[in-house]
Amino acid sequence: MIRKAHPSDYEKICHLCESNGISAANIALSQIFVFVDRRKIKGLIYLSELNEILHLCVQSEYQRKKIATKLLRYVRRNRPNLMGYIKVSNIAGLRLLQSQGFKAIAETKPDNNGEKSLSMAWAQGCFSGFRKVFAGDS
Repeated sequence: MIRKAHPSDYEKICHLCESNGISAANIALSQIFVFVDRRKIKGLIYLSELNEILHLCVQSEYQRKKIATKLLRYVRRNRPNLMGYIKVSNIAGLRLLQSQGFKAIAETKPDNNGEKSLSMAWAQGCFSGFRKVFAGDS
């Protein structure tokens, strides 16, 4: 089940973020959607007010089980435009976003570690380039 995060989820969300190498400081629960199965938070997606994906993470033991795909599809139903930044070295993340119809629109300058990122966007009405049509595609 996917739902908006509750204040009682805060500790679990912080633990999930930190286990994925993400700082849990300044997280606003109002923009987090969680994937819950058997009363356990297995994944989350954190959005900004401008429909930017700030974090998308799944617990390591539940990765490659379509949880991130389900979170993206859930958010896409209610948000006409989404965008996010992803490191070029994150091949699995790039494949996930491309499979969901996201397109690379710009390449950012290298960060402090010398790693480049891609700015990727999805807009309602844009075809994903795959034969299978997802909810939100026209």
